Amino acid sequence: MNTEIANFNNLLGTELGRRPDGHPIFAWKNSDALFWPAFKTGRTIVRKVEVSVPIIGGGTENVVIETPTPEYRRDRQMRSRDTWVVTKWLSPEDLIYGTDSPHGKVRGTFDTVDRPTVSRETVIALWSERNPGAPFPAAGWRIPTNATLPARDGGPREPNWIDTEWFIACVKEQTRLGFQERLQEQYDGKDAVDAAIDRTIGDVICDCFPAFLNDNPGKRGGSVSFPFWAKRDRL
Repeated sequence: MNTEIANFNNLLGTELGRRPDGHPIFAWKNSDALFWPAFKTGRTIVRKVEVSVPIIGGGTENVVIETPTPEYRRDRQMRSRDTWVVTKWLSPEDLIYGTDSPHGKVRGTFDTVDRPTVSRETVIALWSERNPGAPFPAAGWRIPTNATLPARDGGPREPNWIDTEWFIACVKEQTRLGFQERLQEQYDGKDAVDAAIDRTIGDVICDCFPAFLNDNPGKRGGSVSFPFWAKRDRL
């Protein structure tokens, strides 16, 4: 990794939190380096190993030994090739139970993941049950987010300061409130829009019929208002 990308990742760690070992929770990675944990396919492959063995009378001879071994496979996390993406680190517990991590910042208090307190042995057993044949990711694992480059038409294809700072701002806004608080904020905004529409409709009605529906007949906004009369309505 070049120094410039390391600086971007350090900024992500400073602004959005770090892992227990000090590495950033979020970091730029290339899609070609992102794989899911290797797992056993259930098939056996034969590996050939050449070794030297002593022979009677002195000297050695090279022979090939065929050793059957379990086949492992690693699947790519992204189909896109050579694409830079912001990844998020998840602990083994996060991978199993999910996460409500606020990335080191204060967030809403109304929504949390119901995660039981269990031993590492239990977590390993759960992992083996849900992911048979895949080694336990004791150090956690990185998964890609939807923040990929280029972020816009004609934009840069490699990490840069503008896209890094924009991602930081998006995460801070998304984690500013918890789910219930965010939902309430949206309800309040909709109520405010509905109330404004009702006031506008009421003003229009009162403006059209000042003599009958206006609390202050003939007045609206401090001036006299007259209803519209079509030619056919005239006597």
